Amino acid sequence: MKKIVSYLLCVALLVSCLALTACGGKKKSESADLTGSKYLGTWKTTGISFMDESEALDESNELGEVTLTLLEDGTGHMDSAEEVSHFTWEEVDGGFKTSGDVKMTFKEEGNGIKANVIGVDLYFEKQ
Repeated sequence: MKKIVSYLLCVALLVSCLALTACGGKKKSESADLTGSKYLGTWKTTGISFMDESEALDESNELGEVTLTLLEDGTGHMDSAEEVSHFTWEEVDGGFKTSGDVKMTFKEEGNGIKANVIGVDLYFEKQ
C-alpha cells in the first residue's frame, strides 16, 4: 500500500511540474518592431475619473503629471513625480497593453487613450 501511495505522489508531482512548465507562456521576441504603430511616442495624463467624479490633471494637481512613452522596440516607461517604471508593450485590438513594472491595458477613447486601474479611469493624450 505504501508503494502505491508513493508511486501516485511521484506521478502527481511529475504531472504538476510539467503543467507548470507548460503554463510558462510564450517568450516575447527580443526585438519587437512596432515602427508603424500609431501609439508610438509620449502620452500625458489629462484626466482621471472615479464613479461620477472626474478631474483634469496637470502639473499643478496634487496627483501631478504622468507621462507614458512607447518606443519602437516594444519597450517603454511611465514617469511620474515620484518614480520611473519600465515595461514592454504590444498592440491589442483597439489599443495596447503593457507588461513588466506597469501592467495595464489601454483602449482608444476619443482623441486619446484610457486605462482603467481598479475602477479608476486614467485619460492620456498624445504629445
